[in-house]
Amino acid sequence: MWRFKSRGPKPPKRLSADTIAPIQRLARENPLWGAERIRGELLKLGVLVAKRTIQKYMRAVRSWPPSGQSWSTFLKTHGHDIWACDFVPVVTIFFQTLYAVVIVHVGSRQVVPVNVTDHPMDAWVAQQLWEPRRLAKRRSI
Repeated sequence: MWRFKSRGPKPPKRLSADTIAPIQRLARENPLWGAERIRGELLKLGVLVAKRTIQKYMRAVRSWPPSGQSWSTFLKTHGHDIWACDFVPVVTIFFQTLYAVVIVHVGSRQVVPVNVTDHPMDAWVAQQLWEPRRLAKRRSI
């Protein structure tokens, strides 16, 4: 009895090649299908396999090369049209909180002059966002 109890857990059952082949074929022929969809199709055929096992055999078939353009290519292409902005809280030596809005033109990496206020209201923020457009139009002329 003790020899039976002291045995370790059984090693996991290996899948047969007849089960692995449909998993890999479905993954290869349907690149948009995930493991859950493939598992559903296999259940229709009467094959019961865990989602994690399907993911394991899908990796062998699918290789995911980087698709689309790189970040540097995106910035070179569209950087002249992109502006970034953020609020930066600044605490003075008298513990008063001021808010600085920083606006950067991504294409030229140029920082628009920073403006500061102690109460950023909607109208003030809109004015800060409007000014860089005027500056950019003036520079491009």
